[in-house]
Amino acid sequence: MASQRVKDCTDGDVSLLSKYTGARDKHWFINNVTGEMWESAYHSLVARGLKGGAKRYTQETAEKAILEGTFGIISLESKYTRARDKHLFHNKETNDWWEAQFDAVRRGCSVGPCRGWGRDGWLKKAKMLNEDGLSYLYLLKVTERGKPYLKVGITSRRLRDRYCQYSCEISEVRTWRLNPKACWDLERMVIRDFKAYQPKEWRLLKFIGKTECFTWTKELEEKIVDHIDTHKISLNK
Repeated sequence: MASQRVKDCTDGDVSLLSKYTGARDKHWFINNVTGEMWESAYHSLVARGLKGGAKRYTQETAEKAILEGTFGIISLESKYTRARDKHLFHNKETNDWWEAQFDAVRRGCSVGPCRGWGRDGWLKKAKMLNEDGLSYLYLLKVTERGKPYLKVGITSRRLRDRYCQYSCEISEVRTWRLNPKACWDLERMVIRDFKAYQPKEWRLLKFIGKTECFTWTKELEEKIVDHIDTHKISLNK
């Protein structure tokens, strides 16, 4: 009965490892999601449930739990605090950003925002995630099914964290470290000014951000880089 009560109050995520002796006694528990084991009072864990330390994620295991719980569609974008706290999430298929309770997203109870984040929402997110107030504008060469494309994008995270989301072959053409407003405006400008180069088959592509890609040629690559370099000074204020 004691073991079942632990599972009930933690939605099955935590199991009692040691023999039950008393509510005030310390017992060993295991987090079935993260594999972490720890010792604490039985009453403390059961009485307070998830708030009592039953879900002690590290940043790495928290990010992994969200990805696994949402089949790789949703990623955790803010620093993990507690399972019941609100965190920032990103839907990689729709490119939506929203805030929700960590455990609700992990269990699939909240898998998307009421509405996508526009310019103001992204700027707010970027400001929240970066202490230096800067973000990245990047240009990638993405190869899918043997055909190369150019992909323009922005991120308020580390570039390696963004790039690891691509399952296809990628190579970095150029990156620019700018204020978030400049990154947003330059990306929109490139998408608008080079719209004629968007591949006809873009809807069939599988990589992230396929709506922001162009058919690759060396000439077009140089044109986009020059276009950004020409306008970045006036916009990065």
